[in-house]
Amino acid sequence: GIKFSVPQKGNNIVCASIWDNFPASIDIPLSGKAAELALLFIGVTNPMQSYVENARFVIKYKDGSKQTVPLVHPKNFDDWLVPALQSENETAYFNDYNHAIVQRIHLEPKELVKITIEAIANEIIIGLMAVNIRK
Repeated sequence: GIKFSVPQKGNNIVCASIWDNFPASIDIPLSGKAAELALLFIGVTNPMQSYVENARFVIKYKDGSKQTVPLVHPKNFDDWLVPALQSENETAYFNDYNHAIVQRIHLEPKELVKITIEAIANEIIIGLMAVNIRK
């Protein structure tokens, strides 16, 4: 039931990976306070990266504190090109197999500064498609 706005044309995803063709981490500025962030993202991973941290979201607050959400295949991260394996988050299917994941992050009642998307494991890509800031 969460609405995400994604542009029909032009760049509409930001990707992180430790491969040379993507940055290993990406900062997206945030401001104000919110109760929750809902992130629409996809992943590319494989069985060799199971049960280890593949990537993470890090929320940084104005007071210097941070909140980290590790993404572990197949708990809350999986490969978007096959049917969903992850079970902790909502899944949004594009067709019978391809899907995105909706990660909800409950926030502390503090001023936000940014969210960082970090690739951790070898041979994975994380792609953030949309952010919904829920007051």
